[in-house]
Amino acid sequence: MEERPLAPDEAPEEDEGRSSPSTTLHSSPSLEDLPELHLHLENEAVHEHEEWKHHKEVASSKVATDRHSPTSSSLDDVDDDYDDGLTGARGEGEGEGDDGDGLVFEGSKLGFEADGNSGRKLSHRQLCGLALYWFARSAWWTAFTILLLPLQARAPCVLEIAGDEYKGTAVGVITLTGGVLSLVAYPIVGILSDRTQVKKHHRVLPVGRRMPYMVVGVPFMAASMLAFPFLEHHGVVWLVPYAVAYLSIQLFDAVAAAPYLALVPDIFGVASGWLGLMSMLGNLVGGGVLGVALNGLTNYGAFFLLALVQILGLLGTVFSVAERPSIIDIAAFDPDGDRFSGVPPPSRRLLRLLDWIREALRPFKDPNFRWVFWTRFLFTAGFQIIIQFLQYFMRDAVPSPYEFAGLLSLDDPEAAVSFFVGMVTLGSVVSALLSGYLSDRYGRKVVVYVAGAMMALIPLVMIVTDNFTIMILSGFVFGLAYGAYITVDFALASDVLPRSESHATDLGVWHMSWVLPTMITPPIAGLMIDLLEPHGDVFHLAHLGYKSAFLLASVLLLAAVVFVRQIRVSNKVEELGGPGVGGGIGQEMRTLADHDRAP
Repeated sequence: MEERPLAPDEAPEEDEGRSSPSTTLHSSPSLEDLPELHLHLENEAVHEHEEWKHHKEVASSKVATDRHSPTSSSLDDVDDDYDDGLTGARGEGEGEGDDGDGLVFEGSKLGFEADGNSGRKLSHRQLCGLALYWFARSAWWTAFTILLLPLQARAPCVLEIAGDEYKGTAVGVITLTGGVLSLVAYPIVGILSDRTQVKKHHRVLPVGRRMPYMVVGVPFMAASMLAFPFLEHHGVVWLVPYAVAYLSIQLFDAVAAAPYLALVPDIFGVASGWLGLMSMLGNLVGGGVLGVALNGLTNYGAFFLLALVQILGLLGTVFSVAERPSIIDIAAFDPDGDRFSGVPPPSRRLLRLLDWIREALRPFKDPNFRWVFWTRFLFTAGFQIIIQFLQYFMRDAVPSPYEFAGLLSLDDPEAAVSFFVGMVTLGSVVSALLSGYLSDRYGRKVVVYVAGAMMALIPLVMIVTDNFTIMILSGFVFGLAYGAYITVDFALASDVLPRSESHATDLGVWHMSWVLPTMITPPIAGLMIDLLEPHGDVFHLAHLGYKSAFLLASVLLLAAVVFVRQIRVSNKVEELGGPGVGGGIGQEMRTLADHDRAP
């Protein structure tokens, strides 16, 4: 007998002699029973979500009327009770809410809050494993951007077009081409990820909306990296496959990273401090340890090492935390159905494309999201100017050998850059562990103001001196400021996301605040360096090009600090009981959006 779907407020009836949906979930159904089982589960999910909404509304009104009562209900308690009645966490405590066949259904409103992962309590081991991919990506990106990309601008096929005198412009153009692709790919992959669901264990792909994309993206990106050493030949004709390999790296990085950025809010409901910590450790490994290793390897060995790091990071994340599948109603993203079904095919495709663009840009309607976006945009623009041209600056403007306080002497600029980046990252790790205490004591905005001002000061120090010891010490100070600033960056973006049902889309749009300045500033700064560097004698200023670029970086970093003032957040911190942002290991914190717009 075929059952009709139940209304959201209608409880399912139980027949005698027939198991309930929850009982059926733990049994071993035959293939013929699966459609009926799925219908039961959908009805149960809708009903339980409506029940949860009712309890949360009651708790919310009680908290509002009796806020200072120690016995008043907590919204988090309602969430915990609701979650405990549905499923257990994977990994540790496996088996609760799992039918043994990889099918776990969460009671969430169809199409909204659909991941069912929000609020999961994970162990430190699982949290570390979840962040392993970001650690590997940070290590790869730092080594590739700071060490290998400037060397790629000196590849024979590139030099035959640009020449050594325009190496700065060449780096900018290479970065621009990859940035354009990332700019388009991140929001599109985010939209696709929000609308994709692997509900059952696949032969290759894991369950979920995010990890299947990661499993596809990382291996293809690693393969593209391994193609690089075979393409460095003389002849302009080699520029085409060279560009294809570079653009493939950018594309498949977006395929993996855009869904991952949404995986963290899906699982925690807030951003984890593990992400910031692993990012900084990845930068340390990428700029320091990998930098030293890359100098002793052949070109092929260097790219192979970076590809291996990416693969190992992916495996660590995939096998540490299982993403829970959810019941996704694709129609919920388009409640009006296909509005363009009556339009002729060519126009229909254009209208759907414009509709996708409108959907991707919807987060900008939220003022807090706009300010977070532009703050990160300015910060990234200033940061990229320093990072992209650091190796050329060491080679052209700082005298060698590079001696640090009489304790260390380096001969080549690549090793000097690795040492500088290592000191920056060491400082950032130290400040990341302290920034939570400082932000609780003095307020987040105060910490951001001080950190931003310190970062804006460091490029000015690099303008007035070419002493390597002073630069290394300045790098450590820059790292202290950078760590305090970046620790709350991802958490702040997660907190101001307008729509819980489309984390990947919104975070993909937010990631454009990193991609856009990465595209725009290197070509501008590279051209500025190439044009002004030969004319320093006219103004009696050595290395006028680099000094002008670093002055621009200082202005942009300072502007980012000013824009932070416009973000309306509360100093109130909600403790959630796990590792988290600001507090580092052992405490998970969340910045709460200040909905009443208090100054």
